[in-house]
Amino acid sequence: AGVRVPTFNATGACNNTADLAIFKSANATFHASLQKCAENCVGGVECSITCIQKDIGLSEGCSRCFGNDVGCTDKHCKIQCIEPNSDGCVKCAIANCQQPLLECAGVNSGVIPN
Repeated sequence: AGVRVPTFNATGACNNTADLAIFKSANATFHASLQKCAENCVGGVECSITCIQKDIGLSEGCSRCFGNDVGCTDKHCKIQCIEPNSDGCVKCAIANCQQPLLECAGVNSGVIPN
């Protein structure tokens, strides 16, 4: 049996005009807003989805991709992400959660603000 890769149960959820426009307009604040939702929701998926939708303005489907990414990072990188901006946290999140996020979002990593 191979390694089980998590899936976020959506494909292409952010690849639409409205969400892509938000990625561009919120580029400077996107990561901080996402991190605030993750911290306020203590890594909880549903809470993060609601927060992302409300604070960033992404569609429900796209917010779900990022909420699931928060949950994935919490599950796989809790220790590394005690310092959320540390290299260890970023590397762990990329290694464990970036691919399912990109598949869910339907965009490449260069499109998502960092």
